[in-house]
Amino acid sequence: MTKTPIAYYGGKQSLLNHILPLIPKHKVYTEPFFGGGAVFFAKKPVKSEIINDTNNMVVNFYEVVQTYFEALKQKIEQTPFSRTTYAVAHTIYRMPHLFSKLAQAWAFYVATNMGFSTAIGSWGYDKYGKRCKVFQNKKMSFDDTVFDRLQFTEIECNDACKVITSRDSKQAFHYVDPPYIDTDQGHYSGYTRADYRCNSGFLQKLQIHLFLQEQNYSHAQLVPKSVVVFHQCQYHNLFRVC
Repeated sequence: MTKTPIAYYGGKQSLLNHILPLIPKHKVYTEPFFGGGAVFFAKKPVKSEIINDTNNMVVNFYEVVQTYFEALKQKIEQTPFSRTTYAVAHTIYRMPHLFSKLAQAWAFYVATNMGFSTAIGSWGYDKYGKRCKVFQNKKMSFDDTVFDRLQFTEIECNDACKVITSRDSKQAFHYVDPPYIDTDQGHYSGYTRADYRCNSGFLQKLQIHLFLQEQNYSHAQLVPKSVVVFHQCQYHNLFRVC
């Protein structure tokens, strides 16, 4: 199982054992809210795979993995776990237009994997050196398996509904995990209840298999029942009790 190279705020690494068995057979896979892509990296590849994100830094990272993997790998391997390094990466993240695509990809990797609670903003350290060891292990796992997994993947930067519509078919599976409303959304601040209703309302019109990730029971009422019943979608609510 390939692991995501990004420790992403809101990622699903700890839930993969629950999510993967629920995914039906499919030939087309889309993930319209990609982020760290833990599910994509863990699942088996299929004929056509499309990943999408509206964060340009996310999109750039995966594009650089596809096109300049060895250069990015070398740069990551040479990166120390330090506050100064994180400060440099955070500066690049905030002003990406001033730097190369390779520098942007490196900055995104460092900003997420070194960030406090994997959120971009402050350096995450601890008194026992655990975070340093985690980062070193993360660097070692950034290998050819990551490149191979992305080699034949389409990378989109578009509206989630447009990505789903353009690839929809009876053989398609769409893993839909939008930002959680009424919470700290990290890199995706600004995603509202109106956005959520719009996206969930759109999904009920399609003949698709989907997996709509939920954070808590209070948001389930915003998903139209016809998504589950009328179109006979394979739909599961997965709740994590913290």
